[in-house]
Amino acid sequence: MPEHTPETTYDATLESDDGLADIIESLPGPSGHFQFRGWDLPFWLNEPAEEDGRPTAVNAKNPAVWEIRTREGRYVPFLFIWEGVPEPFKKILLYHEAQEATLALGNSADYIVGGPQAGRMDRHEAHVIAKRLHEAIAPRLLNPEQLESFRKWDASLQTNAIPF
Repeated sequence: MPEHTPETTYDATLESDDGLADIIESLPGPSGHFQFRGWDLPFWLNEPAEEDGRPTAVNAKNPAVWEIRTREGRYVPFLFIWEGVPEPFKKILLYHEAQEATLALGNSADYIVGGPQAGRMDRHEAHVIAKRLHEAIAPRLLNPEQLESFRKWDASLQTNAIPF
């Protein structure tokens, strides 16, 4: 996969989970990074399903993902949203991936790949909690018509979900 470099930086420190929705709502562009739970999270909202003839991690069946990569000598979760996701839904998926990654990885200051981690959570459990959180925040980020469409679209993903 090619090296990703975020286009824009959005610096904010969050005191609570609710603050993440404020950050997500005000992101200035389709890529960049933001601070959450001690992590500097690079993100891309328009990741193609294929680059240079090779598949990427996102596609119609798996439209959002986080991956651990190195950045400036540290392990960091990178957040990717597939370009085919309907525009109004992208920030909800970004919210979900940020929640899931930070719940699954715990405290960024002590993160060691494969090592024990205070505050670390099972990835499936983190996904379930992130789903509950994104369902709760969706009405804030979408109008009623978009919300109904999102719920149908989200439900269709659950039927085709790729197991962890």
